[in-house]
This record gives sequence, structure tokens and C-alpha cells, in this order.
Amino acid sequence: MKNILLFLFVSSQTFLFSQQKSFEIAWEGSQVFQTSMTSIEVPSFDNDHLSFNDDLGLVYFAEWESVGNINETSASLSDVIYEIIPASELKQLPRNSIPRIPQLILQNAVDRDKVKIQLQISPIINDNGVYK
Repeated sequence: MKNILLFLFVSSQTFLFSQQKSFEIAWEGSQVFQTSMTSIEVPSFDNDHLSFNDDLGLVYFAEWESVGNINETSASLSDVIYEIIPASELKQLPRNSIPRIPQLILQNAVDRDKVKIQLQISPIINDNGVYK
């Protein structure tokens, strides 16, 4: 589980040009998330972009400034490069939280008069029983 490279294409509704972003996920072993009642070990990558919860599972997220709002439904993924992940490297990640296709959420956000774009994507998929 070394790297996943993602390219994101976003059409801008306001300025009629497109933005392209690329993201690389560098896997770094595993991480334990704990509450007062339980703990779970899941695959890990850069903590600045890592999120885990019971509903969404493992999530890669990013945020960047934009010159204007984007059409949140116009985003598309292209040129995604996956590597096969042995089931043992998934640790205790709930298998039912791993989608069959990448789940992409792209949202506009305004923070102190700055327009930002927020991205969330599932970094692991289940491709017919093969984890990538």
C-alpha cells in the first residue's frame, strides 16, 4: 500500500474555466483510533488529510482556496492509479465501510470572506473482492 494518485477536474460555474488538482496518498503503516470504550487499528497516511469514523470509514480530505464557487456536482476523477492492498494491511478497517467505487464529495465553503473548496474521497475501494 504505497501510493494512490488522484486527479480531480472541477468546472467553475462562476468564472467559466476549469481547475485541476492532483493528490497523492502516501501510506504510512497503520494508526490506532481510541475512545474511552474501544479502539480500532486502520491503515494510515498523512494525518493532515486523514479522517476515520464508523459511518464513512477511512476518508482522505483536503481544502484549498479558490477565486470563486464551483459547481459541486461537476467534479470528476480521472487517471486514478491504485495498488492492490492485501487484506492483512486493512487491519481492523470495517470491510462494509469500503465502497466499490471512489466516493467523492466536493463542497464550497466560506471562511472569513475566503472561498475554499473542500474535498473528501474514499482512499480504498473494493473492486470485486480485491482491495485497492
